[in-house]
Amino acid sequence: MKQTLKKIMGPPAAVAIPSNYYKDLSYVMLLGCSQPILGAIAIIIVKQVLDGSNQLVALIQAGSMAGLLVSLFYTKFFSSSKPQKDYAIPQIFGWLAIILSGFSNTAMTFAALTFFALAMFHISSPSQGVLYQRIYGAVSRGRIVGRIKQWQLLVAVSVSFALGHVLETSPNSYHPAYVGIGILGLASAFIFMSINSQSDLPSSDHRPPFKSYIKILYQDRRFSLFMLFQFLLGIANISGIAVFQVFINDKEYLALSPEQAALVTGVLPPLAMFFSIRAWGWVFDRVNIIHFRIMTSVVMGVGFLLYPIFGFWGAMLGTLVWGIGRGGGQLAWSIGVLDFAPDGQSSSYLSIHTFLTGVRGVVAPFLGIWILETQLEPAQLFWLVSGLIFLSAILTWKFVPQPEQRT
Repeated sequence: MKQTLKKIMGPPAAVAIPSNYYKDLSYVMLLGCSQPILGAIAIIIVKQVLDGSNQLVALIQAGSMAGLLVSLFYTKFFSSSKPQKDYAIPQIFGWLAIILSGFSNTAMTFAALTFFALAMFHISSPSQGVLYQRIYGAVSRGRIVGRIKQWQLLVAVSVSFALGHVLETSPNSYHPAYVGIGILGLASAFIFMSINSQSDLPSSDHRPPFKSYIKILYQDRRFSLFMLFQFLLGIANISGIAVFQVFINDKEYLALSPEQAALVTGVLPPLAMFFSIRAWGWVFDRVNIIHFRIMTSVVMGVGFLLYPIFGFWGAMLGTLVWGIGRGGGQLAWSIGVLDFAPDGQSSSYLSIHTFLTGVRGVVAPFLGIWILETQLEPAQLFWLVSGLIFLSAILTWKFVPQPEQRT
C-alpha cells in the first residue's frame, strides 16, 4: 500500500524522491483548495449569489497581481536565507482572510477580502522560485514541479466541482466551506515552513538596490525583450480571463448556472492543466524557455478563439484548450525565468519578473471590463486577445535570443 501511494503521489519514476517533496506537495495541495475559492467560485458568489458588479470581478482578478506588484519590495526588505518561511508567512494572512470571507454577506466585503487573500498568496511568489532552485535539481526540476502542480490542480478541480454543485442548490453554503478550508490552510502553512532548504548556509543570492533592477533590464537584452513580449501576452491573457468570467456569469450574456459556471471556469481548465502539465514538464526539461513559451502561448491563444463559438459548448471547448496551454504556461511562469538568471541572481530576476506581472495584472482586468462595457462585443474582444497572444509569440520567436544552458 505504501509503495502504491508513493508511485501515485511521488515524482516521476525516473526521478529520485527529494527529501522535502512530500511537505511541499501537502501544502501545495491545500493551495489547490484556495485556487477555486479565490477564483472561479469567488466570482460566482459575487455575481450570482451576492449580485455584485462587473468591477468587483475585475477587483478579484487583480488581487493576485497586486501581490506580485509589491513582491519586489517584499523580497527586498523582508526576505531572508530561508525561502520556505519567506514564502509561507504572508500566506498565513491570506488564510485568515479566507476564514473572514466565510462570514461575509455583502459583495463588496467578500470581494475585498478575496482581493487581500490573493495579494497575500502572491506577494512572496519569488521565494517559491528560489526555494525550488535550492531543493530540486535542474535536470529534473520541471518534472518534479510539474507533478506537484498536477496534484494541486486535481484538488482544485474537486473543490470547484463540489462547491459549484452545492451553490446550485444552497447558495449560502459557501460560509462553512470558506471557514473550514481557511483553518486547514492555516495549519498546513506552519508545516511547510519546516522544509529544509539548506537554510543554515548564508544566502548567496545578492539582492541589489532598486536602481540595479533597472540596470539588469538595461544590460540583459535577452531578459528585457522576453519580459517585454511577456508583458503583451499577460495584458491580453488577463484581460481576456476577466471578460470571460463576466461573459459566462452575467445575465446579459451566457448567464450560466452556478454549477455550469463552476464546470467551465473551475473544473475544466485545471482538469486540462492536470492532464497536460506532466507532459509539459517533460518538454520543459528538453527545450529552451523561448521555444517552450511560444508553444504554450499559441495553445492559449487558440482557446480564446473558440470562446464565443457555439455558446456553452464553445466556452467548454475553448476553456479546455486554454487550460492545456495554461498548464505549460504555469511552469514557464514559475521557473522558466531562472534560465535567464546568472548564478546568485535568481531572486533579483524573479522579483523583476513578478513585479512586471503585477503591473500588467492590476491594470488588465479593469481594462478588459471597460472595453467590454464601452467598446466591443465579447466575440470581438476574445478575437483581439487571441491576436495579441499570437503576436507576442511571434515577437518572442523573432527577437529574443536563447538563454544559456539551464543550471
